[in-house]
Amino acid sequence: MQNVTRGVNAFARGWCDAFSRVCEMATGARPELSWQSEDSLIAPDTEASDTHFWWNQVIASDQGEAPVWVGTPHATWSKIVEVLGVGEGEEGRQAYADILSQTLMALAQEIAGRKRMRLTVPAGRAGTSEQPAELAFRTVRIAMAGEELPDLIVGIDSTFAAEIPDGARAGETTLNPPRSPLIDRLSDLELPVSVVLGRATLPVREVLNITTGSLIELGRQAGDPVELVVDHAVVARGEVVAVRGNYGVRIHELISRQDRLALDPARAAEAGR
Repeated sequence: MQNVTRGVNAFARGWCDAFSRVCEMATGARPELSWQSEDSLIAPDTEASDTHFWWNQVIASDQGEAPVWVGTPHATWSKIVEVLGVGEGEEGRQAYADILSQTLMALAQEIAGRKRMRLTVPAGRAGTSEQPAELAFRTVRIAMAGEELPDLIVGIDSTFAAEIPDGARAGETTLNPPRSPLIDRLSDLELPVSVVLGRATLPVREVLNITTGSLIELGRQAGDPVELVVDHAVVARGEVVAVRGNYGVRIHELISRQDRLALDPARAAEAGR
């Protein structure tokens, strides 16, 4: 039980930090979050869908899937999407679900780095049906734009939680190590971000014959994830979506540094020098 409590607390710390960062990136406003360390491990009443928006997702590994459930009062997620500039209808719920998904993906990547294993986060879904029995919950307090909002509820599979490395030294409050002053100075720099639908290699004669109406087949099937590229390096994969009339990419998988080097032998050779 001690390992479960420690792991759930470590997960709650990391989730709060990741959620704050994702919200800040999406809305420009960083919410203040804190979690209750003495919560009961008994699941709350998830049938209260008339008061909460429930989102469930899993962290997947070779050993299986660990479910994660997040319950957000309607007043809380409505305020977040209001700051985001999105309405409260289906578009607003989807925008908030994207924030929850990105939060879990970021946290899973951090846990994977500590556990030195590959973790992925498949697409989640809204609803309260088939809640797993072995979930451990924490209450998360939140303030947005100076306004105290109703508490969130975050649950993680207790077996998975027991295996989460804490990694927090005295004085640390999250799974993340402190950012260096150099990173803080560089954080406002702008980097070109590209989305790659696919690639093809053509002989010069075929390139010279390209005209209006030519069809070029890419080395990727319809429905395959697209790649998010920063500075010629693949950093994530996802799917193309529509966001308020514009194209966007919903991230499904973040690429670790080791995987990026495997995709680029030249960079791997340079890193090994």
